[in-house]
Amino acid sequence: MGVALQVAVAQFDGQTVLRGLPLAAGLLASAIGRAAGLAEVQCTIHTARVGLDAAVDALGTPDLIALSGSTWNLRYSLAVAAHARARGLTVPIVLGGPSVPRDADEAARMLHEQPAIDALALGEGEGTFVELVEALREGRPLAEVPGLVLRVHGSIAFTPPRPRLRDLTVLGSPYLDGTFDSLWPELRDDVTMAAVETNRGCPFSCSFCDWGQATGSAVHELPLERVRDELRWVGEHEIPIVYFIDANFGIRPRDEAVVDALCEVHARTGFPTTCVFHLTKNARRKNLRTVERLHEAGVACRMSLSMQDFDADVLAAIDRENIPPARAVELRALCHARGIPTFNELILGLPLQTYSGFCRSVAMAVTPYPDDRFAHYLCRLLPNTALASPDHRERFGLRTVHCRSLPADPSLDPVVEETEEIVVGTDALPHADWRRAWAFGHLVALCSQHGVMDVEYRAAVFDEGEDPVAWFDRVVRACLEATTPALAPLGEVIVRYIDSIADGGPLLLPGPGGRRLPLGDALAIAASANRDGVRAAVLALRRP
Repeated sequence: MGVALQVAVAQFDGQTVLRGLPLAAGLLASAIGRAAGLAEVQCTIHTARVGLDAAVDALGTPDLIALSGSTWNLRYSLAVAAHARARGLTVPIVLGGPSVPRDADEAARMLHEQPAIDALALGEGEGTFVELVEALREGRPLAEVPGLVLRVHGSIAFTPPRPRLRDLTVLGSPYLDGTFDSLWPELRDDVTMAAVETNRGCPFSCSFCDWGQATGSAVHELPLERVRDELRWVGEHEIPIVYFIDANFGIRPRDEAVVDALCEVHARTGFPTTCVFHLTKNARRKNLRTVERLHEAGVACRMSLSMQDFDADVLAAIDRENIPPARAVELRALCHARGIPTFNELILGLPLQTYSGFCRSVAMAVTPYPDDRFAHYLCRLLPNTALASPDHRERFGLRTVHCRSLPADPSLDPVVEETEEIVVGTDALPHADWRRAWAFGHLVALCSQHGVMDVEYRAAVFDEGEDPVAWFDRVVRACLEATTPALAPLGEVIVRYIDSIADGGPLLLPGPGGRRLPLGDALAIAASANRDGVRAAVLALRRP
């Protein structure tokens, strides 16, 4: 009997994301375990983000290396591949994942720029991975495998596209087949989150997101009993956070049974303690029942409103018209009536967004209820999204920079920095307005939900009729122009971060003790040094 085929699957950790079990890599390994005739294939999974020599050493001497590339680990994955080549590994290296470009020209360009990568895998990876291993075992050329972009005789070739998986019962589960059990001793001290997939697909095609554009409109379910068993595994391993990675949790009628299963696991094991999900995007009242049920069971979660902006024209420009602002506000009122906290995520830099419009959206995201929260993010151009296309860039005048995404702890990854393409201006939102808007959002968050003057803010706006947009526009000016001594230190912090982003520098900057912080945390620390002075200065800038 010959030596068993060795396959290394790598889904490397990100620098700034929660540590979770490597679901993508686990699904690939499970696919091999279920495939007929591949029982002798030995798959190893690699996640640790370490020095390049150590990373290549950990891969060993496999017959195939499969890399899963996402925005948080793509550059590191490519660096490991290049270093493996430099160290003399000549085995095929295949890159898959959401950061692999589906556009033909972009895919060809990536292969030209990355000579260490032999092939790119497009779309869902399980079937492609199994056929890759079969071809390798049988000595057949990889060009016979559908769903690949690869080099053939010095040219870039595209094999026939692979259709989407419709019958998800064929998928193996790394939670249930022992794949994650074998990793658990190594990862248990770092893992705080488990990703669970209950369906695949998204009926929406928001221009800033790749979900619907990647999978088409159809939504296909994984077996309910499998999901229940995976949740039991999560609870029995005492993982605190479960993350349902569906594009629209709650969109399927049977999702109520999934919620019941989670509540039963929590009642029996005490875990998971928190549930994170992307609720179905049309803000139906069904979402309210989901959150209510989890709260009753003692599982922490919030009603996510998924309003990236409250301006209808902006939502139309990003193909997000499936959530009318009025319906989201109505749902939020229902939550308030039942004591359920809400959460809203805004994005700065979207097409047609203006300074005044973004400020109004920020103001609308704050409610009279102190448990409600909002966050605002910079618009990132993700691979394969419509917003990142040349057409959208030109149509909306998108101005972007590539920023470094450094880890919070400088000791974690001194080797490779990831980058993100961030919108820092548009035709409707010139760069100067973008700077003010980023400051506006953070200052409202600081004063409305970070303990600086939460009660005073809500009293002024909701009880006394203060216009928060006009008020905090004055606060922004006082901070950035250093006209108010108590607010000048906040302005210095804001300008330092904004300049770093505009120059393509890191998104996180060093704070006390050297740990890198996001702007919101840095502002909170600066305000805490003179909390009473900041509070008095902000209140003094109310309407004359």
